[in-house]
Amino acid sequence: MAKSLRDPLNWLNIRLNRAARKGGLTVAVENFGLSKVRSEITTKDMEGLDGALGYLLKLLATPANQQALAAQGHTAADTKAFADAQQQLSTFNTSQNTDQNATLELTDENIAAGNDLWEYITDVLGTGALMYKETNPKKAKTYTLATLLKRMRQEHGGGAEGV
Repeated sequence: MAKSLRDPLNWLNIRLNRAARKGGLTVAVENFGLSKVRSEITTKDMEGLDGALGYLLKLLATPANQQALAAQGHTAADTKAFADAQQQLSTFNTSQNTDQNATLELTDENIAAGNDLWEYITDVLGTGALMYKETNPKKAKTYTLATLLKRMRQEHGGGAEGV
């Protein structure tokens, strides 16, 4: 989607250059931020592109700039193409942030569940080792993490994929 802005940017640049020669723009062509938009497209920085388009649209919305560009053939539909692209980027960015936050929440939940499991396992192993330390030392040696993992792997067909 971002690369599809290159042609409209080129046309806008042409129209801005023409409008600047005739006068009427509120800022110099260089200050419209076209190079920033192009740079963000090239580097694929979609959040940066969203901001750069916002700045460009703000300048395009200025009545004096609208009139100067309209005299050079720039239409509201041309500006709307940039606004639509920014809206799509903004929507995508919001969706991506929502997905990342959900992933972080699930990761936190999985870490908490893993920590709870670890606490339970260490409690069972410690309790078993202490219970049988004096009465059955051979059985006490089976209450180690290595023995537990070995038994789990045997129950799941010898591979670690089930662990």
